[in-house]
Amino acid sequence: MSSISKINSSLFVPYDKPISTWKTVSTSLNSAERDYVKFYLGQALIETCEGIEGEIDSLLEIWRDYR
Repeated sequence: MSSISKINSSLFVPYDKPISTWKTVSTSLNSAERDYVKFYLGQALIETCEGIEGEIDSLLEIWRDYR
C-alpha cells in the first residue's frame, strides 16, 4: 500500500476558491466601463484568468470526488 493511500482523508481541509478579481471588478462596472477596462487590460489577460479559474474549478471537483 502506498503512503498516499494511507493518509486519512479527514485530515484534508476544505478549500474555498477565492473570488475572481475580474468578476469582482466587472460586476461593479457598467457595460461601457467594462469594455474600456477589458481593452486596457487586454482580452488575452482576461481570457487567461478565466481559463485559470476554470482549471481551479476542475481541480476542486476532482479533489471533492477524491475525498
